Amino acid sequence: MIDLHAHILPSLDDGAETLEESRVIARAAAAEGVEAIAATPHVRSDFPTTVEQMETGVAELRADFDRERIPVQVLHGGEIDLEALRSLEAETVRRFTLAQTGVYLLLEFPYSGWPLGLDREIFSLRAAGLTPLLAHPERNREVQAAPERLEELIRLGA
Repeated sequence: MIDLHAHILPSLDDGAETLEESRVIARAAAAEGVEAIAATPHVRSDFPTTVEQMETGVAELRADFDRERIPVQVLHGGEIDLEALRSLEAETVRRFTLAQTGVYLLLEFPYSGWPLGLDREIFSLRAAGLTPLLAHPERNREVQAAPERLEELIRLGA
């Protein structure tokens, strides 16, 4: 099993605060059969994680989990806010894709409101060869009230 979305990198966002907390998360995941975790820290105004911080964090966790014999592979990634996405260079976006494959990009869906131009963003990402994955759309009040709103985004390739 692969966990595609975890805030496991210590001290980067609202997830694990310490290396020990990261180990606890990884050990619990391994006990449940998880073999790989995509470290996907927030990339937004209140957590302006850089791609270099994410890459350094992944490298440090990989080395630590190897030393600690924690059988979970840590993969690159990021949970990108739509506003932050608009300011990132194409190469940075590619480095934030899951496992740095340049294919799947985790987008942070807002907790409230329907993002203006979301359909254009999805279309643009698809045109660039990226498949956007929407993180937690079920938390959004507009989606809760009308889940069928997501159908158009799926049709566009999300």
